[in-house]
Amino acid sequence: MAGGKPLDWRQREDGSLVVIGPAGRKLVYSAAEVRKAAGQLRREEEA
Repeated sequence: MAGGKPLDWRQREDGSLVVIGPAGRKLVYSAAEVRKAAGQLRREEEA
């Protein structure tokens, strides 16, 4: 998502996620994007 290890991140109360990427760029992911990514990770771990 962020292209490497993030410098910092924060999950907001609404479920969205704010990430400061390794190059210092701020990335904002909606709650729906966070849920989708979490679901994909769970499926990969189960496989």
